[in-house]
Amino acid sequence: MSISRACINRPVTTLMVFLAVIILGFISLNRLPQELFPPINYPQITVLTSYEGAAPEEIETLITKIVEEAVGTVNNVKRISSNSKEGMSLVMIEFNWGTNMDFASLSVREKIDLIKERLPREAKEPIVMKYNPFDLPVMTISVTGERSPLEMRNLCRKMLKDELEKIEGVASVEITGGREREILVDVDQSRLQASGLSLLEVVNTIKLSNVNYPAGTIKEPFYEFLIRTMGEFQSVKEIDDVVASVDEPEVKDPMLTPEEAEKEKDKIGRRLIYLKDIAVIKDTMKERTSISRYKGAVGPSRDNVSLSVRKQSGANIVKVAENVRKAVERLSGTIKDVNIEIVYDQSVFIKSSVSGVKNDAINGGILAFIVLFLFLGRMWPAINISIAIPVSIMAVFFLMSFVKISLNTISLGGLALGVGMLVDAAIVVLESVSLKKGTRKDASAEGSEEVVGAITGSTFTTIAVFLPMIFVVGIAGQIFKELAFTVTFALLASWLMAMTLVPMFASFDPEIFKPIDKFLTGFAKKPFIAHQDYFSRIKDKYVDTLTYLCVQKRNLMLLVVSGLFAGSLLLLFTFDKVLLPPVDQRQFILLVDKKPGTPLEETDRVVRDIEKELMLLPEIKNFTVNIGSSKDRTQEDVLETLGGNQAQVLVNLKTKSEMQGARYSSTSEILQRLKERLSAKVNQENMEIEYLAQESFLKTAFGGEAPVIIEIKGTDLSRISVVSESLREALARVPGLYGVKTSLVEPSPETKVNINKDRASLYNLSTRDIALTAQTALKGYVSTKFKEKKEGEEIDIRVRLKEANRQNLNQLSNILIFSQVRNVQVPISELAYLSRGF
Repeated sequence: MSISRACINRPVTTLMVFLAVIILGFISLNRLPQELFPPINYPQITVLTSYEGAAPEEIETLITKIVEEAVGTVNNVKRISSNSKEGMSLVMIEFNWGTNMDFASLSVREKIDLIKERLPREAKEPIVMKYNPFDLPVMTISVTGERSPLEMRNLCRKMLKDELEKIEGVASVEITGGREREILVDVDQSRLQASGLSLLEVVNTIKLSNVNYPAGTIKEPFYEFLIRTMGEFQSVKEIDDVVASVDEPEVKDPMLTPEEAEKEKDKIGRRLIYLKDIAVIKDTMKERTSISRYKGAVGPSRDNVSLSVRKQSGANIVKVAENVRKAVERLSGTIKDVNIEIVYDQSVFIKSSVSGVKNDAINGGILAFIVLFLFLGRMWPAINISIAIPVSIMAVFFLMSFVKISLNTISLGGLALGVGMLVDAAIVVLESVSLKKGTRKDASAEGSEEVVGAITGSTFTTIAVFLPMIFVVGIAGQIFKELAFTVTFALLASWLMAMTLVPMFASFDPEIFKPIDKFLTGFAKKPFIAHQDYFSRIKDKYVDTLTYLCVQKRNLMLLVVSGLFAGSLLLLFTFDKVLLPPVDQRQFILLVDKKPGTPLEETDRVVRDIEKELMLLPEIKNFTVNIGSSKDRTQEDVLETLGGNQAQVLVNLKTKSEMQGARYSSTSEILQRLKERLSAKVNQENMEIEYLAQESFLKTAFGGEAPVIIEIKGTDLSRISVVSESLREALARVPGLYGVKTSLVEPSPETKVNINKDRASLYNLSTRDIALTAQTALKGYVSTKFKEKKEGEEIDIRVRLKEANRQNLNQLSNILIFSQVRNVQVPISELAYLSRGF
């Protein structure tokens, strides 16, 4: 018994099976993650190693080359590239597509473990990250208010960040902007010199004074007591009273024994030197290294705190965004004196794109029903095929959940493409059934059995075209693999519907539709199309035209078709070739670069001028400015950090409906106008501005990487610099090219402290002692952390010379280093000489 005859004989069982398919399809539809494009697993692993204070040349020699040699032996490595910059080494290992990145990550970690002992002792442990450039924040939230930057950041961390990270599907929330609390020990160098102390001794004294130690236990008959030595600071004022040194009185009588000398000192009295005697302790904020601002539709541009929300792997972006929006609305009602605004939401564009594809699929189904009814001439056969369409779609959703396909524009596009093919097999079955005689059941069974071979062959022929796309490697393969799967699933579902549900419904002949057919056709038993003179004339004309062209003038017809084919091949080479068509997302990014070494305040001044130009454009909805980056970011976050000479401006544009009848311009047109306005300022301020239109998620992921990249390799960096500059100048003269630049960054101006090791040895001072003293004096050194019991926080206690002692290079030469062997304070100028360079 064929499957069609079985379904016709057991209609209730068949209906129950497909009812289960519909239910499972609805469940799968609600659970399928929604994204703009299919998730892409980029085969790249990044090894990040921090070595604070080291120059790029030292980073390359001591860390980067060692790591490159180690990871170069891992299987399936396609390419290794590195970036050595001040204080950090980045080694990017790119693997062949299709490599299991979990195993690759384990292999890289094994290789790194083998070379850890060869790395500098002061360097932090290397971090191995499966860095994915497509894992971008799904939402950015701007928080503004009248509170201080410190209060704003604390508010965002305690109330917003903690609440948002509790939401299902949210992986992390990153905070940018605001200020953080710090306890600064501002040391006066003259007082430090008078006390006979060194900066490093002050650091160690504070560190050793802020500890709690377990001392063991004491057992008594009924209890066992834990003994702890309590020494941690309970308040900031306690830091003032830390004893930095003891001033011993001088006893000049050489005839006294050591015991008698000590008694004499006790009589004279020892003087305690407290920390407050040589330094001022300030409960203040960390030095500002970044600026964040927001300009909304109304009101002036103002400093803000930004929160970037990242989703968990496989989470539904739309649901995550909806839950975050609800949480933001709830928190906005709770916190009255701040304004919380969502400035970027990836789900908005996803919902509009997915909704557009859904509407196209629904409209296609409705049009298919209308066309079927017109040409079949009866209501029930058209309804029969139309029922098969949504049932097939539900079956496709069910199959998509099995192979973990997300609901995105590519998979829905494949489904929409499959909707048009769904009706083909069903029409063939109904046409075969209509030609059979006998009872409705017998005709349905015989008609479907007769064409099973034909529709099976045609279905699998089409599948053979799409299914091999799943074996394509690279980004294109990962994107269009879901298209191949959904089209295949749709065709298989259509074949199953044509063999089961369609014959079963064809065996019915509902009387309710006969009056409708009679009313519409005017003839109860004859099709609608056969008695229309208009359609008959079209049919006759079509047959006559085919006979004339394809039979009588077949040679001419072959020549015309061949010419059209040849012409189409020529046109093929004139089309633009892109992986995905650009989509105007009404958003663009400005990347501003000043010369390395430019202070944060100077970069801020230039960016404020750019903001004024942006405010003059009527299409601007809002924009967010980020200048520099926080110094306390985790090692994983440094991949996205900005220097003090760099800024990023994220601009959102008004949609066509928000323009309210004003002239509507595309993003590219607005960018062109902005370029013309800023061209003079770019030349005047000696800066670079990169304009990135958010037209593709690939461009967003790779940060606007150029479409063509030329690599120059060699061992001599100065020679590479000369060749790259000459090549850049030659390419800049090529018509049609713009924005030609090199990846070589101008070196930052620096002053080198060149140590005279012989002279330093006379004072028993090592290079490390001199370097740490200079670092503590200028940058400051976090000696320990103050535990705020009430808030449950740990606050850095930083030791540093006061600003008056470290304003210029002459004062750098006068920084004193204590020699314990000679018991004297030695200025750096006695131990080293300063030289300027890059």
